[in-house]
Amino acid sequence: MFGNLLRFELRGHLRRPVTWLYVAIMFALAFFATSTDAVLVGDALGKVKKNSPYAIAQLFATLLAIGQVITGALVSSAILRDFDEGVHELVFTTRVTRVGYLSAKFLAAFVAMLLVFGAVPIGALAGSVAPWADKTYLQPIVLWHYVQPWLVIGIPGVFFLSATLFAVGAITRSAFAGYVTGILLLVGLSVGQSLTRTLDNDTIANLIDPFGLRTFGLVTRYWTPVEKNTLVLPWSGFLAANRVLWVGVGALLLVVAFRVVRLEKTAGLSRRRRAKAAADTSTAATGGAPVAAL
Repeated sequence: MFGNLLRFELRGHLRRPVTWLYVAIMFALAFFATSTDAVLVGDALGKVKKNSPYAIAQLFATLLAIGQVITGALVSSAILRDFDEGVHELVFTTRVTRVGYLSAKFLAAFVAMLLVFGAVPIGALAGSVAPWADKTYLQPIVLWHYVQPWLVIGIPGVFFLSATLFAVGAITRSAFAGYVTGILLLVGLSVGQSLTRTLDNDTIANLIDPFGLRTFGLVTRYWTPVEKNTLVLPWSGFLAANRVLWVGVGALLLVVAFRVVRLEKTAGLSRRRRAKAAADTSTAATGGAPVAAL
């Protein structure tokens, strides 16, 4: 039953035009950032090539931070659609458990987000071979330079975002709360960077950044242009600590959501309102007459 529900949810995401709209946006931003000067993502690169592992990793982290504001609707809407339409109550007529239902919803939304942000390396690769791209600012293509940033920055970051937005949407049952969460994450990133710009403790500055932009700067701050053109981000030190921390935060939020969220129709009501609803139901069942005490 879980497998059938997961496949159904995946098909739903793949059939929605908005999913492919987000894919197109991410692809276009990465494509034009690599092939032209019309789209500038990150700092001016100077001697660093546009398709270097440094530039592609910076592109990933930046688009992840900016793109989550619009793409977060994919995750929050995954659970909200069923709540709004009352479809979630049909779960009680099947063999799927509450955890299985929520897991299928989350995994399908997570895969959809991976698809959206997976357009970034493909767009960067396509931009590297665009006929009008200035070869002066490009170097020979190395596929690992496009894949490795996706593995160490993209996937952990997408997991954290998906888990956070899913948990907020499932607990609050509000699309507005999901949008606000995405904006707050972006605002928090800006405030955090401002506060840590003069902070001597690099460890704290590294750990408070869920998107890895500060981490990226710490890891590469002493790299020469030659190293930026050839070295990939090492999975150790600042980077490993940051990614493991925020994947753990995302997993914790999922656990909280799975324990808190209830699928009953009265799930979001206060205890007093639920008791009143039960009393009204009992009164209606006895034709409005009070039930005599035995």
